[in-house]
Amino acid sequence: MEALKEIEIPPENGPVESHPLYVEGLSHLQRGEWQEAIRCLSSLEEHYPHSVEVQTLLEEAKWKASLDEKAPQPKRIRPSLLSHRLVKALLVANLILYAGWGLFTIYDQQVQPALARQQEAAYRTRILHEGQRELAEGNYEAAIQRFQEVLALSPGDREAQAGLAEAQEMAELASLYEQSQDLIEAEQWKEALNLLEEIAQRKSSYRGVTKQIAFAKRQITLANLFDEAEALYQAARWPEAMAKYEEIRAIDLSYQQSIVEDRLFASYVKHGKSLVALAGEDLEPLEEAVELFEKALTLRPLTPDLLVERSLARACLEGGQFYEQGDWPRAIAELKKVYEVRAGYAKGRAAQLLYEAHVALGDEYVEAKKYALAQEQYGHALEVAMQGGNEALSMVFEAHCKLAEAHAAEGELELALQHYREAFAAAGLGRTRGSGSLLSTYLKSADAALQEGNDSHALEQYRQALERATEHARTLLHTVQPGETLSQIAFHYHTTVGAIVAANDIPDPSAIQPEQPLTIPIIFDTQEREG
Repeated sequence: MEALKEIEIPPENGPVESHPLYVEGLSHLQRGEWQEAIRCLSSLEEHYPHSVEVQTLLEEAKWKASLDEKAPQPKRIRPSLLSHRLVKALLVANLILYAGWGLFTIYDQQVQPALARQQEAAYRTRILHEGQRELAEGNYEAAIQRFQEVLALSPGDREAQAGLAEAQEMAELASLYEQSQDLIEAEQWKEALNLLEEIAQRKSSYRGVTKQIAFAKRQITLANLFDEAEALYQAARWPEAMAKYEEIRAIDLSYQQSIVEDRLFASYVKHGKSLVALAGEDLEPLEEAVELFEKALTLRPLTPDLLVERSLARACLEGGQFYEQGDWPRAIAELKKVYEVRAGYAKGRAAQLLYEAHVALGDEYVEAKKYALAQEQYGHALEVAMQGGNEALSMVFEAHCKLAEAHAAEGELELALQHYREAFAAAGLGRTRGSGSLLSTYLKSADAALQEGNDSHALEQYRQALERATEHARTLLHTVQPGETLSQIAFHYHTTVGAIVAANDIPDPSAIQPEQPLTIPIIFDTQEREG
């Protein structure tokens, strides 16, 4: 027992075969020292209570010890007349020979095979445990090799069979998973998805494969959307392209981020500008254009030309709204921002509204007998009209006539006559209708009065000519559509709101109704003007 106390006991989680007590006990067994073997193995069992190998060896030692206890004892022979020493020597020799032969026979026939079986069992157990450890650590090929070794020794070992089947299954899954990861790295999403779904069918909990399936499906969806968006973008189908790119960003903001943002920005801007180009009689497209420009600016906030586009669209839209509300000063303020930057904005609609707002404000000043302020507004209206070319002849004519009357109200007859003369000269009226027409007669009479210095008579003749010009104007019949305004109708026919109001005796220009018939005077027909 003292010897046992001196032996250093290794940690219990080490292999039992390396334990000193195991080595010593096995040595005692091989020498047939059963009690010493029992002592060593019993002490070893305390440290490895679950070791099948230790228990097997201990039972074998105890069994061998019990055989020795049951072995027959030699009978005592009474001394004969022979020499006592000789007999004793013979007896001892026989006993030694008998005991040696018996021990050899027992060891050869029982102990040695039992030890071999025990060693084989211990080896199988150790290899089985190694296979299970390799399996747990994910070393599937090593695990397969260990289980196959066990089955080579014991083909019916159920633990080895189960372990081998699991290791082979896990090795196949690991191979499939590795292939799927390579495909993901190469962004071959459909092929990767097929492998991932196969893995999930066999083992749904394998290495987060369910999340990877969802990720692969999302990537496939994004790739399809991107291809569709690119095709629409190349076809200049901006609204549809925008919708696809926005859908991509809603799913994954980082997907092809640089390209998607560039394409989306360009689509916003291009579609916004196309809406501006559509605006004319109807300014409603500008509302969407403003929204698109603002979306584009969220992507690139400091784009100078885009800031200008948004400012123009917003100012034109707000100016039109103030105009329809009859808020002439605010309408002028907003529309002037547009006109000064781009006179032909929205097909010239901004300029037309600015002109009408100046005229309407001038009319209010006339009613208030503030003729100087009225002249200022009519002058601004004339400046706008003069930039409109042939399509703005009605506005040029009207502005001159408005200025003429405002100056006449202030007693400034020379300025009044000058504006009347310029109005008829710019419009080319009178001469085209024949020398015998009343319009031509009044104009000639006005010229004669001017030469004679009779300004009052000349002014009256111009006023008469103005009435004949409106009375004999070619007219069209227009039926008001839902949502239409007089300014829209005037813009469409290249005339003025004032001309339509005068031709139809409209008391409130803002109160026209759908289906209401309107006479549209066409005073300036280019086919009737002098070349």
